[in-house]
Amino acid sequence: VNPFGKGRAVLLNFGVFDAPIDGVVKQLLRAAGATPTIHVTRPAGKEIPGLEITRWHNREIELVALYGSAGGPARVQLPEKRFVYELKSGQDRGWVQEFSTTLRPYRASFFALLPTAALPPEIGLKEKIARRGSQVEISLSLPGAAGLHALRLHLTTPTGERAAWFAQQLIVDQKPQEVVLPFAHNDPPGQWSIYATDLFTSRTTIAKLVLK
Repeated sequence: VNPFGKGRAVLLNFGVFDAPIDGVVKQLLRAAGATPTIHVTRPAGKEIPGLEITRWHNREIELVALYGSAGGPARVQLPEKRFVYELKSGQDRGWVQEFSTTLRPYRASFFALLPTAALPPEIGLKEKIARRGSQVEISLSLPGAAGLHALRLHLTTPTGERAAWFAQQLIVDQKPQEVVLPFAHNDPPGQWSIYATDLFTSRTTIAKLVLK
């Protein structure tokens, strides 16, 4: 061990990828002040080998991905309580500091950690009646959003079928974002439904529009 600047250089007589030295490496990182913020273990507390924890900061929202070769049940411990949402399943874990999940080998699990509970999206309609062949302006927003959210927008026809010509993903926050819905002259008249789904929480808001 040789001091080098503000740190130390450690010489090993074996390759770190060829020896079971997880404990040694963790001790070295701990001595340097590098300790994980999020701890993921088996339910009984045993460590999960080869698990990669990736974190992104989105203003006050933190996104976490868990990826590795090992599957099965896992326990996730956070440094403090957060509202936790599992992105793929849309499951709301609530206001927690610890939660359980199931890992899948070589498939990433994604979680959104929010400082406050997420509210459903808001759809703003200037007019609730439109004519075929016109363009309808709507606004999308997330009240009280602590960061940027991904929304999926789609329409259904008066018969309940999804409109194949329109599907859109947007990044929104508290500030309303304008979106234009272009209707064709031969679109069926009647009541259409506008769906806005928050991809972090799976919460969906539906607005109705009558097309004449």
